[in-house]
Amino acid sequence: MEMYNDYIATSTALFRSTPVTRVEFSEKVFYGDPRCKTFAVIDDLDGMLAGYCSIGLFRPGQQYRNTAKISIYFRPQYTGKGLGGLALKHAEAHARAAGFHSIIAGISSENSASIKLFERNGYEHVARLREIGWKFGRFIDFIYCQKILS
Repeated sequence: MEMYNDYIATSTALFRSTPVTRVEFSEKVFYGDPRCKTFAVIDDLDGMLAGYCSIGLFRPGQQYRNTAKISIYFRPQYTGKGLGGLALKHAEAHARAAGFHSIIAGISSENSASIKLFERNGYEHVARLREIGWKFGRFIDFIYCQKILS
């Protein structure tokens, strides 16, 4: 939760402007659907939480039951070290095993590191929603990237 709230306070990776509560954060990382999971990424050297990634349902409803969404967050000192790619591959393997056909990443257009991560791993830009986010006094675009898993 601390890591997520840091992104809220300091970046445009999330458009939200107020910190999440424990209850709200729990709803983001603990799912009712057994196919959905959150994975912690732990630093082997010091046992610290480096980041996490999650596979959730893209949208509620049976019509979207085969489409997952993915979220990945890392503490700043762990970015740029290849951990995002490893976490992404792990999450994709889980999504495939859980029977998902497609996976969607929703990314702030200003989050170039995340966009590059998903592009390097075979995700295709499928939509750009122009100026739908507002943060730090400006409008920001939102990008959807998708990968077909099966």
